[in-house]
Amino acid sequence: MEKSSSSAAAAAEVTRLWWCTMVVSAVAAAALTDHLRAYIVHMDTYAMPASHSTPHAWYNQILSSLSDPTTHLYTYEHVLDGFSAVLSSPWILKPDIMAPGVDILAAWVPNRAAVPLRDDFLVTDYALVSGTSMSCPHISGVAALIKSVHKDWSPAAIRSAMMTTARVKNNADGPITDMITGEAATPLDFGGGHVDPSKASDPGLVYDLDKDQYVNYLCAMNYTSRQIRTITKANPSCENASLDLNYPSFILLLNQTNATIYTFTRVLTNVAEVRTSYRAVVDSPAGMKVVVRPDIVSFAGRLSTAEFNLTVEIDVGARPLSDYVGNFGYLSWVEVDGTHVVRSSIVSAYLPLPH
Repeated sequence: MEKSSSSAAAAAEVTRLWWCTMVVSAVAAAALTDHLRAYIVHMDTYAMPASHSTPHAWYNQILSSLSDPTTHLYTYEHVLDGFSAVLSSPWILKPDIMAPGVDILAAWVPNRAAVPLRDDFLVTDYALVSGTSMSCPHISGVAALIKSVHKDWSPAAIRSAMMTTARVKNNADGPITDMITGEAATPLDFGGGHVDPSKASDPGLVYDLDKDQYVNYLCAMNYTSRQIRTITKANPSCENASLDLNYPSFILLLNQTNATIYTFTRVLTNVAEVRTSYRAVVDSPAGMKVVVRPDIVSFAGRLSTAEFNLTVEIDVGARPLSDYVGNFGYLSWVEVDGTHVVRSSIVSAYLPLPH
């Protein structure tokens, strides 16, 4: 395949498209000019609208709609794809975060077959690729950017920054939806929400973690000393075993019941340079009662900490959201006379039925 002579313009479009592409059901942020047409040779057919009879017709429609090279279409929507993982660990809400992963314009091995064409294959420098293998580099790149700005931050602090500043609405201020069902997704699908790199670099507060807290969690999970020592290379002390990690999200497990209550303990760390205060704002549905104590926390300066308790009482009655989600809400720490908002998901979820 012959490359366009305007390689610099193509590279600029590739860079812009990388930042604009989001997880979508049809087309991931189309910004295709004539300079890029030679590079794009594949689109995932499961995302093709029913109005198109073949992928070729769909692709041609996209290209023809952008025949004016001065026009760039940067529209996108946040849709949860069908291959995202829906997982959870005891008392840890998973997944953590959502990132672009469908029809990502990615570099491609130039000597590797990309798309079959009759009895041959097309090769290319770029291809539209989908999968968690596309969303993972986005998150890894954001984490690297945050680390470059905040070199003293722990991995837990970086994760917290991404989770608590993520977007839980799509670009039209509506709910993030499930590509398969068309229904509104939940934090069991998208975790903290869709990553926002700019906000993640300045979160205000973080939920930090150290090695000992992870060891305490493994102890509470009934891992043996030998198993833990394989990871830590040291003899563990399980005197403070606890399943309640200082995690930036909250999950309550419903064990074949529609009601439960639990009190979480968390510690917030101020990563801003100023003295500041935050107040708790709870967004909870019917069937979820949330009490935060204290509901106002103050910080004397950078790296100062504040502890709070979050008591969540669940009673979803006979109307859970689904067969695996009871209900969900959010706890937001809103900066007093400031701009930071530190949001965490609160979810009640059903344990799988025994086989």
